[in-house]
Amino acid sequence: MPNVTHAITFRGEELAKLVAYGIKHIENRNFSIGDNTIVAIAVGKKAAEIKEVDALHAILKTYDPPADLYPLTDPTMRGHIIGICKVSHTLTHRECKQSEWADARWKYCNIITEAIQLPRPIPAKGNLGKWLLNKDVQLAITQQLQGIKLIPNGAAELYPRIQHGTQSTLPYNPLTPQALTQQDTHKYTHLS
Repeated sequence: MPNVTHAITFRGEELAKLVAYGIKHIENRNFSIGDNTIVAIAVGKKAAEIKEVDALHAILKTYDPPADLYPLTDPTMRGHIIGICKVSHTLTHRECKQSEWADARWKYCNIITEAIQLPRPIPAKGNLGKWLLNKDVQLAITQQLQGIKLIPNGAAELYPRIQHGTQSTLPYNPLTPQALTQQDTHKYTHLS
């Protein structure tokens, strides 16, 4: 396991827990987290909006069998690092809009292909974007990760990296046409 130096913060523990459980495999952001990047999953101090939590439960009830079995809300997790995940690559929203986890309010779908929940949450002050963890938190994560492996969630197959020749479509590459043709569009299945 490489040294985990950075984190991304989630508003509310519900989304963060779903990523750590390997259920939510797209993280919507207005930036690319980075290819083959391992980051800590941080829960911010603020609660998620009730309508967002209700939408999560509605999605989970569509799974077969329903995945809405987890107690998602746990205020004691706020202000903590609760897990680790690997972002393999980033797609645009239009490239993964078939997914229930893609949110059109954001430019990018960061594809999370592996994740693990830490045995014990680690207190950490969150930040915006992808942010640098202090050395004490990095050490605490490393100690908990001894003998633990990230668990694949199947997202690499659901949302493959789209290539045009040797150029990826992301980030918006001026050498690559932005409008995908019908033959370039990939259809994705979701876990239902």
